[in-house]
Amino acid sequence: MRQNDIRHGIVPLAAAVFVMAGAQMAVSQTPTFQPLMTGSRVTSAQYVAGHVFAGLPKGGLVVWNVATETATVTLTRRDGLGGHFVNDLAWTGVNLWVATGDGGLTAISDPAGPAQNMRNYSSLLSSLEVTAVDGLMIGNTERVFYGTGGDGIGEIVSGLPGAYLTTQNGLIDDTIDALALGPDILLIATPTGISRFADNTFTNYPYGDPDADEIFSLELGPDGWIWSASGHGVQRWNDETRAWETVFGSSTRDIAVDGDTVWGLTWQNFARIEGDDITTVALPSQPAGYDRTVYTVAAGDGLVWAGGRLRITGQSSGTRASAPWIAPGGASATITPFDACQPGDDGGFDGTAIDSRGRPWLGDREGDGLASLAASGWYNAIEAASAANDSSGFFDYGGGFLALARDEDAIWSCQFTRGAIRFTPAAEPGGDEDWLLLSPENSPILGDGILNIGVHPDRVILFGTDASNFGGTENQLLGVDVLIDQDHPRNPESWTHVFPDSLSGNVVNAIGVERRDVIWFAVASEGLRRWDINGCSAGPDDPLTWDDQNDDYWTGFGTLPGSDLDLAATRAIVVGPDGSLFAGGSGLVQFIFDEISGQASLVTEWETKENALSRGLLGQAVSGLGF
Repeated sequence: MRQNDIRHGIVPLAAAVFVMAGAQMAVSQTPTFQPLMTGSRVTSAQYVAGHVFAGLPKGGLVVWNVATETATVTLTRRDGLGGHFVNDLAWTGVNLWVATGDGGLTAISDPAGPAQNMRNYSSLLSSLEVTAVDGLMIGNTERVFYGTGGDGIGEIVSGLPGAYLTTQNGLIDDTIDALALGPDILLIATPTGISRFADNTFTNYPYGDPDADEIFSLELGPDGWIWSASGHGVQRWNDETRAWETVFGSSTRDIAVDGDTVWGLTWQNFARIEGDDITTVALPSQPAGYDRTVYTVAAGDGLVWAGGRLRITGQSSGTRASAPWIAPGGASATITPFDACQPGDDGGFDGTAIDSRGRPWLGDREGDGLASLAASGWYNAIEAASAANDSSGFFDYGGGFLALARDEDAIWSCQFTRGAIRFTPAAEPGGDEDWLLLSPENSPILGDGILNIGVHPDRVILFGTDASNFGGTENQLLGVDVLIDQDHPRNPESWTHVFPDSLSGNVVNAIGVERRDVIWFAVASEGLRRWDINGCSAGPDDPLTWDDQNDDYWTGFGTLPGSDLDLAATRAIVVGPDGSLFAGGSGLVQFIFDEISGQASLVTEWETKENALSRGLLGQAVSGLGF
């Protein structure tokens, strides 16, 4: 059973990050990749043989054991699942069908047993967003229909592709919200109305009011009729009168069928419908300090379960950081969230860093928090501070975590248009953490439009800003804030500032430390700028004169002789093991800088591969580099 996400039109960006085990590998070793995916809520669920299969819209398929009330495994592409964006589930009695938005359909035989086997239809459907699926056994034939997000519907008969139907064949709309297959008819719900398909003919019934009439879920009921969940409640389709009959009149999010019982899920409770008898059953209670939202229902063997998300009470309406859960019906039931990455649901991730314990940290693009995969499971830092100077948590839900950088045991991050954060995570989730929040309101830092962070070997922290579109004239004069003394971050003497007249611009897209006394900046519309902190008369072992700009020596260039790549598009700078420098943005260049002549010379460059066997990059845009 599936509940459509009520927020339409969201394009998922970078919702999955892959971590390769082993920082250094010999050529003969085979890397192991582990998908790190956001899993903030359950929006589809199906009961099969003592298990509830819970679909996460961006996090794979969770298998929840009814007897132990625990999530035992999350199935992903690594296990054979076609995709990670699970939209709908259907059980035919032979196969569990999984509809995904990023990998077609997957049929899982013996889904809860030892002979579990997955068969993907991604070669046929990988280019399609599969939004709905349903099927049943007709004699010995398994007949399955699937709907897509703009390309109509398709049929699979006993594992073989069948007909494919669109508006050109009479379908009312090529975008499918839900569908249900009966012995004689297929009913299809779309944003604009209903299509009835029988005897190879479509009959269409447009909605009078698409917003009010939208159908969230369709199921074949115990009476052989097709039932629906919508804002009008639980209804069933009378195929003789070709009209809906209302059975339960409260707005219903999802429905499930268990034998002779139809279960409707509302915002407040379950509706149990057995013939003419309708009773309500309480939803599981929400834990203290959290707000519960329900999306989907599953039923089987006389039991019922709800699935949804938990959010910390007090979160702003814009945040999507939340925990997914499945729980049985009844006020005494306990909601236990799945172990999952809670940020990253809306826009994915931008900033990344590896902490001193080897854990990867991810920064939410929309400002919903930080997350890391610890030994015991996901470590989610998703609470906003109650006071900027003296409480744990980040600034608020909104400013994106565009950059992360490790400094010993701490992770420095920035929230765009808010400020900079030093976060020292605990050894395990729930342990003691340390937070430091720096903004123009509570510290000498001047910029809040921070794009990137550089960490100097002396634990000096550099914050590169985009000041071009924020604030007034004074704000546009910013460039790089430099925190020299972390022990006294609110003391003006602990800071220095690099301004656009030195940088030749006020949008700093990358920072790279060549050596202790030399730092590189990538400046939008200009190219690369090299800052020798002590000037030509001193070396890397001399005391650094951070706050004395009279001895600074600046050089820079926007092009490299022999290369056509645009250095003004640079988004990452790093020094290689041999001392050469790499700059990535629109392609990747390796170069050597001669201090005596002040000239840079090209070593090599990389652009997008022309074919699978050629040398080059998978894509022209480079946003990060590291050794």
